[in-house]
Amino acid sequence: MPKRKEATRAKRLNEQVLNSLREIVLSGTPWMKAGFDGIAGDSDVYGLISGQFFFPKYCSPDDEESQRVLWDELKEDILREHIKYSPGTRPSGWWRWERPELRRVVGRDCVNPDHDDDCAGEHDDGRLPADQDPNLPGWAKGKYYFGAPSVYDGFRYESQPEYLARLKLLTREEAAILKKYGEICRVRISSGTIGQCEPCWETAHELAKKIDFDLTAVLKFKQFWIPVDLISDCEHNPGTGQGIFSYL
Repeated sequence: MPKRKEATRAKRLNEQVLNSLREIVLSGTPWMKAGFDGIAGDSDVYGLISGQFFFPKYCSPDDEESQRVLWDELKEDILREHIKYSPGTRPSGWWRWERPELRRVVGRDCVNPDHDDDCAGEHDDGRLPADQDPNLPGWAKGKYYFGAPSVYDGFRYESQPEYLARLKLLTREEAAILKKYGEICRVRISSGTIGQCEPCWETAHELAKKIDFDLTAVLKFKQFWIPVDLISDCEHNPGTGQGIFSYL
């Protein structure tokens, strides 16, 4: 991007605006709450984290140049807070502009209707990953979702924690969390009676105590991370296939 154009765009983001956006980041709101608070710029910040720009004030959804300028101004604060609230992952802006490489293919699903469900798709059927497939339409090629193709291509990709560990990009704090709890996930409390099931909550608190996880501390937020060991279906609401926690 030409320096003059970049300087012009950056000039629109005066120090007062940047400070207000930084306050939104440092408040933790984009990670802890569902939706927006109606504060000017919260949608812009959320877009840099999620990749979804819903009615932003300072950077339009289709203007990558302005989004990049905003990211460059806020990335240090966003990365620090994101790692705090969603360890083992990175925000959309990092995957778009900072990632050293894409996530690796670790397997593939079988798409042959003549094969049974046990087929792991390991045979050579001539398929290519989405970013290499010449038969995909132009709109789909080169589109990525957190380091993996944004369209389903039948291939399985390494998880974000696996990617970060392989490239030695985990912080010391993240590595300690993953070592202690294994797999973790971002969740919210399920809606309705499922999310209010008292026996399931008693079980979750007992499990959290056994693995030394402070479940009570995170429940004050609308969205939070927990060890996957705390995820289970609710036995008291049969047929729902859901539990007191829902994946984000």
